[in-house]
Amino acid sequence: MLADNLARLEERQLVRALPEAEPAYAFKHSLVQQTAYESLLVQERRALHRAVGEALEAMYADSRSEFAEVLAEHFSNAGQAERALPYARQAAERALRRFATAEAAALFGRAIALAREVGLEDHSVRELYLQRSRALELGGAYEAALAVYRDLEQLGQERSSAGLELAAVIGIATLHAVPTPLFDPGRALELAARAAELGSRAGEPAGQARAHWIEMVVQTRLDPQAAIRAGEAALAIARQHDLKEQEAFTLNDIQSNHQALGRPDRALQALAEARRIWRDLDNLPMLADNLASTAMLHVLQAAYDEALARAEEAKAISERIGNLWGQSYALAAMTVMRLGRGELGPAIRDAVRCIDLAEQSGFLAPQIFIRSGLAFAYGLAGDLGQAKEVTNQILVFERRHPLPGNVSGTATMAWIAAQEGDAEAAQDLLPLFDPGEPESVLAVLENPLAPAIAGPAVRLVRAEYAGALELIDGYLALFEERAVRAIRESLLLDRGRALLGLGRAAEARRAFEAALEGVRAGGAEGGLWSALIQGELARLATAEGRRDDARVYLAASADSIGRTAAGLAEVGLATMFLAQPHIRSILAQAESASG
Repeated sequence: MLADNLARLEERQLVRALPEAEPAYAFKHSLVQQTAYESLLVQERRALHRAVGEALEAMYADSRSEFAEVLAEHFSNAGQAERALPYARQAAERALRRFATAEAAALFGRAIALAREVGLEDHSVRELYLQRSRALELGGAYEAALAVYRDLEQLGQERSSAGLELAAVIGIATLHAVPTPLFDPGRALELAARAAELGSRAGEPAGQARAHWIEMVVQTRLDPQAAIRAGEAALAIARQHDLKEQEAFTLNDIQSNHQALGRPDRALQALAEARRIWRDLDNLPMLADNLASTAMLHVLQAAYDEALARAEEAKAISERIGNLWGQSYALAAMTVMRLGRGELGPAIRDAVRCIDLAEQSGFLAPQIFIRSGLAFAYGLAGDLGQAKEVTNQILVFERRHPLPGNVSGTATMAWIAAQEGDAEAAQDLLPLFDPGEPESVLAVLENPLAPAIAGPAVRLVRAEYAGALELIDGYLALFEERAVRAIRESLLLDRGRALLGLGRAAEARRAFEAALEGVRAGGAEGGLWSALIQGELARLATAEGRRDDARVYLAASADSIGRTAAGLAEVGLATMFLAQPHIRSILAQAESASG
């Protein structure tokens, strides 16, 4: 009888058969479906939904999770919210595990509605809200996540629940504390203090620890010592109450303050402790974040092989789980590593992909700092026009999303002016990013390098050799104190040039030799820095009549130029790179010396 009825409906073009293994039919038009559905009485609809839900439960007793979304819909429409809720949550969690963030957020929204309908206890409601916000944050929907936290805050006030309100305030504070488009350190500190008070009132150590963590994250960009104190307070509470996840979060973030205070071993130790916890918890997004942070720390120490290994692991994990933020962070570490080695082509490739993923995920930092590195790479490759275009993007972005103390765009533009030989334009920009104190570069810990590169370049193009030398020595001492070696070779190269300008050739040679030793220690002999440093050493050797030494230096420099050009060929910049006067000069001298 059912088959006859379906056949008549198909003849009248109200339904159509689907090409499924099991017999299946669909309405030809949604209006037909709606009309048929609305023709049923409410009680009939509910009974049918309940019957379908129960039939599915019976048919797929061993694999209900695969049909969780459908089951949630049927039991919800049957008016059985209590039966629908576990399926709705299960469907949402399945979506989040495969990083279908928009779908997960929508499903958690349905679960929240069901939870409020059945009057679920505060703890369970809070978890659903936090999971929904997490899904939105992972998808880069920060404004939507903020709205969810505010809804939770209102619910907490309606229920007079300090726990719900605490969770909401912590969520909002976190959005303002980390480098997203909502970054607002002042507001984050206010909310952190409020969260600490709420945590004490609610008797929730997890909330108190989280509040101290937020304070630490904000102070990281303002005062590393204050950040360490806040982080240690968070760790003490987390360890006392066995809050493993919060302990790992705190260890993951306290490390940058140890690095800023010249304690890289403690920074790496904190990251290693956190990494063990993330692996135990099987928290892949945070494991990838930890690995990328470790890679970046190795980059700052010029331990490039270790940096690449960690960054590649972080990228592989993030790709497997579809985490765009994690992929961008891993590529950021790779970009800085490539620049440290002078591998311009791969640096440009990684930077472009990093920025694209950062834009998609709402990751703020790479859209400023990696763009700065990209501009440097383009400029060193000879494409100053593209470097300037990228830097203009930085300046626009900085106006929209100001970070305290950040001067990346202005510093990068000044460096470009110096590369163009426009001493006047470079000098006009100098006071905007370089007040004359090297310590100023620590105002933003994510990128102390742009002003350190630009400041000496501006002074050199203006032939202010004594001023350049003083500034370079200040940076070298500061970075040595804080175990930052990522641009030491670049600074030593400029130091040698400043000394040559002052007529101190012997000291210049020692600076170039120290730079070359650093290049070799970092495994970067085939990169641009090797080419430029050995070009300068060849020039000195020629001036001093050491022709055999000059020939060796020129051959090595030409080889590094060739390798750099090969890498740039992948991004279409080899010809422009080889056409630069200083590159042509080295190649011509090398050819002459070999003949």
